Amino acid sequence: MDDNSVIIRNCLEKARRSLTSASDSINNNDIDNAINRIYYSIFYSAMALGYKHGFVTSKHGQLIGWFNKFFIHENRIFPEKMFQVYKTAFDNRQENDYNIVVLDSIAKDEARRTLIDAEDFVNRVSGYLSEYTGQ
Repeated sequence: MDDNSVIIRNCLEKARRSLTSASDSINNNDIDNAINRIYYSIFYSAMALGYKHGFVTSKHGQLIGWFNKFFIHENRIFPEKMFQVYKTAFDNRQENDYNIVVLDSIAKDEARRTLIDAEDFVNRVSGYLSEYTGQ
């Protein structure tokens, strides 16, 4: 196994741990943390894709744009809904992290729905990368 596949496996493991943390946070009524963890589960999955395809960046906007261009529009590897899930999770995290005035802007039920979408996102990416990572 090469270094790149180890990094990819680590990204996917972080994504799975973030999903677990998000679920725990929802159950504990910590919606702000859940929204953050939901987004990062998707971000870590997208990072894994980037490592697989030689696109490495720490910039969230660049990774979202690259994912949309490469996986949705150019190569049609994933359905467009996955970009919408990614973008929504990003927007929710931005609102929760930076908009201090609006408290509890995302309801618990919406957080649960977003978590389900994030789980699907991580599972699809993991499936796509499974041949490469041996998982």
